[in-house]
Amino acid sequence: MASKSKVNTDDVLELLSPERRQEILVEAMGARVRSMLLHGRGATLGNLVEGLRKDPHWTMLQALPVGDVLGDNVIRPRARLTEDVLSRIVEVVKTSPGMRSEQIQAELDLPRPLVKAGLGKLRATKRVKTAGHRRSTTYRSA
Repeated sequence: MASKSKVNTDDVLELLSPERRQEILVEAMGARVRSMLLHGRGATLGNLVEGLRKDPHWTMLQALPVGDVLGDNVIRPRARLTEDVLSRIVEVVKTSPGMRSEQIQAELDLPRPLVKAGLGKLRATKRVKTAGHRRSTTYRSA
């Protein structure tokens, strides 16, 4: 029977590029902070900061970019249904009639709820027309 040898984690990390080691560190420390946020929902902001400062890895946590910890969904401002967004949707529908909402969304790189709301408003104001039902609904300019 083969004996189990203990692998030194530092030796394994040395095999990685410095960039990859940094990515792993950011991911691990970010997960630690997200866990504290999740488990401390009833706490005050002061309690959270105090908990972070008492963490044994506080010096590493201090250097973490907030965007890496919280992710894009928290940092990115919420998209608004503006006339500019509606105009962009209409323009895509004009240039490529017969697209489904998912295709329009991919073309514009906008959040799904925003495109759905925009298409609903454009249908209500008769700026676009539809063909088909449910998943097969396609859009064309009115």
